[in-house]
Formats: sequence, C-alpha cells, structure tokens
Amino acid sequence: YVSASTGNDTTGTGLSDAPLATLGEAVNAVASGGTIHLVDGSFSESSLTLSKSVTLAGTGSVELTESTITGALTIATTG
Repeated sequence: YVSASTGNDTTGTGLSDAPLATLGEAVNAVASGGTIHLVDGSFSESSLTLSKSVTLAGTGSVELTESTITGALTIATTG
C-alpha cells in the first residue's frame, strides 16, 4: 500500500496499516507479479524503472503522473 498523505518510506511496511509514501519504494518492496495499492493522493516521480511485472491498483482519488515508466505495468482502478 502507498499513501501520499499518511505513508512513510522509513517506517512503513507497505501493508494497509503502515503504507509507504512513494511509488518507487513500493516497487522496490513488491514481489514480481505483485500489486501495489495506491490509497489516495497524487504520486509523481521523474522516472520509474520496473525490473519486474507490477500491477497498480488505485482506489478513490488517485493521480499518477510519471515522466517515464519503463517495464511491465498493468493499471487497474476501482471506486
């Protein structure tokens, strides 16, 4: 899980009760073929290189602005 408002890349675990703050840290933590849940907020990084297949699932009001995404990415949105 990643939350722009309540996440923390230092103390977060990526679980729903302790989300990470940035998409880059979530990509580093997720297993190949795994899903990263974007909980809320706006996520922006200048570039993101995926060395594994990842699914992004957004719930609620999520904005994703990436300059460059390289790799296998699936985006699924709900709500």
